[in-house]
Amino acid sequence: MNKKITIKVGARNSKLAIVQTNKALDKIVELLPSVEFDKQWLTTTGDRDQQTDLKVSAANFFTDDLDTKVINEELDCAVHSAKDLPDVINPEIDWFWLPWREDPRDVLVLNKNFEIVDGNILREENDTFCNHPGLKIGISSERREQYCAERFPDAELLSIRGNIDGRIEQLDQGKYDVLIMAAAGLKRLDFTDRIDEYIPLKDMTPPQGQGYLAVTFKKGNPVLSEIRKLFVKETVFAGSGPGNETYAPVATVEALKKCEICLYDALSPKELLRHLPENAQAVYVGKRSGLHSKNQKEICALIEEYVKQGKSVVRLKGGDPGIFGRLAEEIAVMDEYGFPFTVIPAATSLSAATTGTGLLLTRRGVSRGFTALTPRRAESSEYHELYTKERNKMPFVFFMAITKVKEIVEGLMSEGFSPSTPCSIVLSAGAPDQRIISSDLANISPLAKDMHPKHGPGLLIVGEIASGKYIYKNHGLYSGQKILVTGSESIQEKSAEIIRQNGGESISLPLIQLVQNIDCIPVLQTLSEFDWVVLTSPASAKIFLQIVEDNKMDMRSIPKVLTCGPGTSEPFIEKGIFPDAEASNKFGVEGILKTASEVLKKDDKVLRLASDIAGTSLAESIAEFGPEVTNLVLYKNVPVTHEICPDFTTVFFASASAARSFKEQFGEECLENKTVIAIGQPTAKELTGTNYTEKVIATVATVPGCFNAFSAHIVNEYIKQL
Repeated sequence: MNKKITIKVGARNSKLAIVQTNKALDKIVELLPSVEFDKQWLTTTGDRDQQTDLKVSAANFFTDDLDTKVINEELDCAVHSAKDLPDVINPEIDWFWLPWREDPRDVLVLNKNFEIVDGNILREENDTFCNHPGLKIGISSERREQYCAERFPDAELLSIRGNIDGRIEQLDQGKYDVLIMAAAGLKRLDFTDRIDEYIPLKDMTPPQGQGYLAVTFKKGNPVLSEIRKLFVKETVFAGSGPGNETYAPVATVEALKKCEICLYDALSPKELLRHLPENAQAVYVGKRSGLHSKNQKEICALIEEYVKQGKSVVRLKGGDPGIFGRLAEEIAVMDEYGFPFTVIPAATSLSAATTGTGLLLTRRGVSRGFTALTPRRAESSEYHELYTKERNKMPFVFFMAITKVKEIVEGLMSEGFSPSTPCSIVLSAGAPDQRIISSDLANISPLAKDMHPKHGPGLLIVGEIASGKYIYKNHGLYSGQKILVTGSESIQEKSAEIIRQNGGESISLPLIQLVQNIDCIPVLQTLSEFDWVVLTSPASAKIFLQIVEDNKMDMRSIPKVLTCGPGTSEPFIEKGIFPDAEASNKFGVEGILKTASEVLKKDDKVLRLASDIAGTSLAESIAEFGPEVTNLVLYKNVPVTHEICPDFTTVFFASASAARSFKEQFGEECLENKTVIAIGQPTAKELTGTNYTEKVIATVATVPGCFNAFSAHIVNEYIKQL
């Protein structure tokens, strides 16, 4: 019997709150079958007080009672409309947003005697509609009041209270002619037909949280903190390099291209912001001497807030984020809450001012090292003299030091350095095989004895900052996971990015090479003679489109396209071709047969594109509906062999052929006590009987779908162990 943990959750007892909370909790249970919710529907001050104008009500008007019960541990958590959360949240309360956003726009809802014509609201009189300057408009916020004052200057703006049903009832009774409401609530309660006009976001910006739901819980609750990991994204602390964008690391540019929020410094080249997506938000948090747009505490609070909202954040810092960049204080936020993050180093202004000018800090026969420091101390802009004792406590960094660690240690200790002085050796810094060994002066030499330059270049760092306690802690869900990825090159790339973002180690082990079947080209050159083409894997879609492109076939000759799911549709959409039919669920054979039976006609000519190992059973099943089906081998699966199987904790199979090849090469015993991720049921069936620890089967047959299922599996396992 599967163990379940019961979470006591509270929400307002309004019809909208009940509907939206139930829908959200159902989605969480679908992800986490180890969880069940004990729901309590309660009133808040805002529900009991129907007289106070919302424009002047308290910030926690609709959250106070629920969060008080959370603090007192009468509830484990509460679900709120995110826009109802106060700007300043009780320090005992922690929170996060759920990702399932409803339409954030505001809308106009009209009394049945009114209609909108060319943006004007007209009233019906004597079977005709005419201007009605004395509109009575119900509003509940200052921003809606301001919008109406500008658009309808002659209207009477009236405050309105009550839930959605009550407001619409007041409208229909004639107390108001028009209401401005949130589309999200109307849609969740199936009042979409009452919406007369959607107000564009550019005309009236909604609150950040409009359309989102938020979960609040008592700070430190281990279950809710773990569940939150499913809904927060990696934060990237990225160096921009010095001076201009040409010094920016490629990794920083790539991170900017994918983020939703960019918090940037005064010294970050503004040109880099052009790489942000169109809908991303750039927030200036610059600090110059004596001129701070945000202090450090405020910047840390902003990072925390955006991460809890589920946003993808890039903290863009001038130069290198770890050199006088206050990085440690911002990383402390990540450590406090267990948020995933990564750091992208960059060139510093020191490099630009020295290597870039000829003033080399190390020049043979002139200088074999340097000291870099600030003349100020923390929280002070005053000059502070540097004394010899303080300077001697500063860290030392020895380059090319691996073969000389013993001599360095002996020299430092002879000068009076304590044997307990922390030190670390960093091998292949920044490379995928980076290693860090931490100890103290008394014990570092034996650890370094067996090292050799062939292990990669090494630096020896000595001083208080070299303590292992300062090494970044990875809080991603995949921390400690070595994930073997067996798919094609494109699957390797997508998987590696997701694995890295979640703190795991991606190990590439391609087992199948997909080779075009050139014998299929003559048939493909007659595409226009078919009514439909059927594809059942992302690989088949990519190879098909590549063959069409390589052989200069007219894209317009491609007939209607039927795919087995969104992963297979994606390559077409990237080319501007939108499949005509797609299995909406059960993305395997069952799903595509159901969709085929609905869209294919009896006399249709259908081209089923498959691999050499797929067989003809799907084509035969489709033919039973009446269409004429041609089964064409598009590509061949050529095994890729490996001498040894790398060490791993989890393996991802993106096809049944890869799973079969793995078993043939390494034997089923290699899967013992491992976790297996399968892209779908056909792949999972290939592994039936294998003695692995856990099998995770994606409900959506895409790479992100597989890893979403794996993430939920990890959280489920955590909860079961409590």
